[in-house]
Amino acid sequence: MRRFSRLVLALPLLALALVPASAAEFNDAQKAEIQAIVKDYLVKNPEILRDMAQALQEADRVAEDKQRGETLTAHKDAMFNDAGDFVAGNPKGKVTLVEFFDYNCGYCKKSFPAVMSLAEKDKDLRIVLKELPIFGGDSDYAAKAAVAAHMQGKYWELHQALFKHEGKVTAEVVDAAAKDAGMDVAKMKADMAGEAVQA
Repeated sequence: MRRFSRLVLALPLLALALVPASAAEFNDAQKAEIQAIVKDYLVKNPEILRDMAQALQEADRVAEDKQRGETLTAHKDAMFNDAGDFVAGNPKGKVTLVEFFDYNCGYCKKSFPAVMSLAEKDKDLRIVLKELPIFGGDSDYAAKAAVAAHMQGKYWELHQALFKHEGKVTAEVVDAAAKDAGMDVAKMKADMAGEAVQA
């Protein structure tokens, strides 16, 4: 029993002895020796820096994915079910693709046929279209016109015409496309200035 008691008393002392010393407890010579050991190790094993960078990138990716997921969850209705957005493909589809675009974005124009092809091939695909005019001026005008076209039930017609247009989509191009799509252009312009479209 006495031996057991001594062992129980010795364990906390052993644990304290195993706790690493803090940097403040090392003298200058010890610190220099540690630095030399670390430097020597890194020079002889430089691949560890690549491994560290890859680990950091992976940690950043995981954090970004988590934040993206939390943001999507928090804004789910605005992202997927906003009544102001036009839905192409199957409005009741089980898979939803949300596309943000600008009618003057070259990449958006190039991807348009691919997105349409997806809609044709996958009858369970729901495509939510979101105006994101990032190039100002004419792009703002086109986005407002598209929202106004939605109010006239002509969004899809105008959307396709603007994406099929070669060259810059200007206000004049939008007006001509709206007229060709059978829209009331005067009403479109009035709606574009209204609160609903501005919102």
